[in-house]
Amino acid sequence: MFGFLIAVLAGFGTPHIVAEPAVIDVGELVVGSTTTVTVHLRNVGNESASITAAIPNCGCVKADWPSALIAAGSEATATVTITPGPSQLGEALHKTVTYAITGTAPVTVVFTGHVADAISNNAATPPSALPQRTAPATTSAKTTQPAPASAANSNPSATPIHDPPFMRIEPKIFPGATISFPQFTQWVQGTPIHAFEPKQIYVFEFFSTTCSHCKQYAEVIEQVAHTYGALGVRFISITQEDPATVAAWLEQPAQKNKFTWDVVSDTKSAAMVQMQGGTFHNFTPRSFIVRDGIIEWFGHSKLSADPLKQLLAGTWNSQSIRQEFILDSHVARAKNYLDGIARSCDKSGDWNRLLIAVDNVAAVIPERANNYKLQRFTVMLGLADMPDQAYAYARELALRYHDDVKVMRSLAQVILNSPFVKQRDVKLALQWATEADSLANGQDSRAANTLALACFSNGDRENAIQHEERAVRLEKDAANRADFEQSLVKYRTQNPGPEPTRTRPSASTTPAVIPNSTTVPAQNAAEDGG
Repeated sequence: MFGFLIAVLAGFGTPHIVAEPAVIDVGELVVGSTTTVTVHLRNVGNESASITAAIPNCGCVKADWPSALIAAGSEATATVTITPGPSQLGEALHKTVTYAITGTAPVTVVFTGHVADAISNNAATPPSALPQRTAPATTSAKTTQPAPASAANSNPSATPIHDPPFMRIEPKIFPGATISFPQFTQWVQGTPIHAFEPKQIYVFEFFSTTCSHCKQYAEVIEQVAHTYGALGVRFISITQEDPATVAAWLEQPAQKNKFTWDVVSDTKSAAMVQMQGGTFHNFTPRSFIVRDGIIEWFGHSKLSADPLKQLLAGTWNSQSIRQEFILDSHVARAKNYLDGIARSCDKSGDWNRLLIAVDNVAAVIPERANNYKLQRFTVMLGLADMPDQAYAYARELALRYHDDVKVMRSLAQVILNSPFVKQRDVKLALQWATEADSLANGQDSRAANTLALACFSNGDRENAIQHEERAVRLEKDAANRADFEQSLVKYRTQNPGPEPTRTRPSASTTPAVIPNSTTVPAQNAAEDGG
């Protein structure tokens, strides 16, 4: 009855989707531990509706969305994972995911709870909050002919499911796209404007006062805002939060003298859907650079300084990166498409569906075919538990891409590091890791890191330490270097040997997740990870 009333109010012939429930209590969460929640989305309108993006307000939240149309009166599900960071310890959880919907207003789901360092004895975990396994971080995967369904642990008695083919859909937002000035709920700080001023450069930066990743990069964002704000760039920070909440937060001593630029409230998510929804990405924090109503660049806020510098110098050319960003949007949609099928396969056991889907995506996005071929190997060796077919397939890839550092390195990584691999051919992995390091002339930090793991897995502590020390010296990114340093401690203190195979949780409680790096493009990899 309530759903029918909503449909009437929404207007006949207008797609309208509601979340049931719209507020989900996930209970007590543990710092660094991932909780998975299923969101139920119902179409209460009279037409089929399509969700085009799922946009979290914090980098600790990852969300997907249904790839297929949702018919009138039917329901679809989506998955949200929350991994609170140390800065959130002891805080009340308040996260949101906004679903952009074609032809109607977006719908926002709120997640509440409490963040602790461990689950207390008397804390009950809500049935909607389920611990998630973490899948391996490798690169992507490929295919020849799909493996027989029986080999992929399919259920022969089950009715075959024919997934809709993946197709490219052009994003609405890309460098060179034109947008109108965003409509905000309220201007919390600064002088309100309602249109773009000629030649003025704007940076729209989306954030949340409770976002741990926004806190992590706050100093970087402040530095960029102060440096380029002094040169005439206008910064506008946008949050979905209530204006009064934001105003009170800005008055806190820790914030009072930091935000010297405009801050606006976007409680209806209009600006977020207008800009970020059209990219098919769900990264946080994120910035959009606009001049004369034209998107010049978008991405992780920490990467915004260089395009701003070039814009002010008159050397920036947004058209030169247009196709790269459009391709990244296709890859982001493909990731969502494959992750949805993977979860379904985890329940049915029919992994052939996923292998066929990966083949489909590789054919549709040939620019990233190598990545999807690697992803196929990852699925076959781990989730589908098809070691004979997987290794035969991997050897074909190694012959075909024998001169590709990334492919050779990734083949070794899949064998060495995927958590659910039951048969690790660590000698073969050592061979391919050695070849990758040789191809890179010893100058690729990730190849050195992979070779170190291969040596350690084969019982060679001395060479593992030597190669990991080299990886640390070569790595420029601070976060990656910290990971390598942790591996170095492990190689110095623990007994060498292969990574243990983790037992997969029940498919009824834990959705399958394909490794992020198999589908996230290099340009935006940092964005999607916060």
